[in-house]
Amino acid sequence: MEWLAFGMTFLGWIIIVTNGRKLAIRSEVHSICNSIIDDLIEVEKNANEVWHDDKEFLNMHEEQKLASQIALVELKLAALKEHYFNHSIENRALFDLRRKCTASSVILEIANEERIREVSTTSIKLRSDLSLKTFSFMHTENKLFGIF
Repeated sequence: MEWLAFGMTFLGWIIIVTNGRKLAIRSEVHSICNSIIDDLIEVEKNANEVWHDDKEFLNMHEEQKLASQIALVELKLAALKEHYFNHSIENRALFDLRRKCTASSVILEIANEERIREVSTTSIKLRSDLSLKTFSFMHTENKLFGIF
């Protein structure tokens, strides 16, 4: 009888420790993904502010600000992919976002209103793809033991 109680206690502790680790991973992934989503919203907002006027190109300060924000998103996505799960967001999508945010209107051959719409569309697509992958990771690959 004592061995049974010991075994049940040991099994309970294994479940608790495993679920604790998974909850910590969930929390970290959720924080990183929220940070990436906030950064993408900020990129979209800044691109809207910068390209709202009728200009053909950005000054260096505005271009560097947008490029550095997108580079930060790339770094966070790389850390997420390396340590937690494969989010399948391609570098090409981020390259397109950077190009739409920083390239000259002459090079893109589009009006600024169209550029703002494309940046917004790309940002929304990236955010929704990341949200879906995160939800899938948390509820399938990183599922808790027990009743959770």
